[in-house]
Amino acid sequence: MLKKIIVLVLILFLNLSETYAYNGKIAFDLDETLIESCELDKEALGKAEKLGYKIRKSSKGQDYIVRPGAFDLLDFAKQKGFSLIIMTHNNPDYAQDILYSSGLNKYFDEVYSIKDCKKVYNIDFQTYPNHRNKVHGAKFEPVKKYLDTFYKGYVLNSVKRFQGNANIHPYLPCINCDKYPPMYGARVLFDNSDYNIEDAIDYAGVKVDPFYANKLEKRISGQGDYLWVELIKRDLIYLDDHEWSDYYELKFHKKPIVDDVPVIKYLIKK
Repeated sequence: MLKKIIVLVLILFLNLSETYAYNGKIAFDLDETLIESCELDKEALGKAEKLGYKIRKSSKGQDYIVRPGAFDLLDFAKQKGFSLIIMTHNNPDYAQDILYSSGLNKYFDEVYSIKDCKKVYNIDFQTYPNHRNKVHGAKFEPVKKYLDTFYKGYVLNSVKRFQGNANIHPYLPCINCDKYPPMYGARVLFDNSDYNIEDAIDYAGVKVDPFYANKLEKRISGQGDYLWVELIKRDLIYLDDHEWSDYYELKFHKKPIVDDVPVIKYLIKK
């Protein structure tokens, strides 16, 4: 009889734990978070090679380096049962090429690119009152950001490309296309870019140290897990037993806005 009671208590405990576990999607940035590619000019490639990084070439001829520990982290996340998505500001063809060439594609259920971020133009902001571009955008900030990015992302990169750095891709910036994971069912985003995560009010934007393959990755101990992997694993373990709002409070010491967010795929045709 005592054994039956213990079993029933364990079943009840497990069910209660599941009730509070985060069941949304986990979003990951791609470039400088899980891989390095776009910044690999000739000088960077030489430095990465000297450090011992394995430089691969994609099916479309793009040099790339998978961040040490990435496969281990994503294996862990999938074993925990999380649904993973990619949110990148890069072009969709580039993202698919890198993901499939590297084998990282098997971990991700969905891939969203700059084209998906731009779809915010087609939505009334009343639908997404907490979107970063509405909450954080000052009067002239989008124009300033556009001009700054145009110079760094298009002009300078065009010069590097002209000089023979085929791995550098010039890009035209856009206005009002910051990442907003809740549109795709994710309340957690791991990203190295501050402007995609800072002061998020209805999702947890978590800073990841950027990866440029210009130095060795830090480890917990001599041959232990990589530090960036261990930190995210700890967060995933917490999310396995808690809602995203609890996680938000733990990380940022304040309460988030927990309003329901319509998922974009039901509002806009691909």
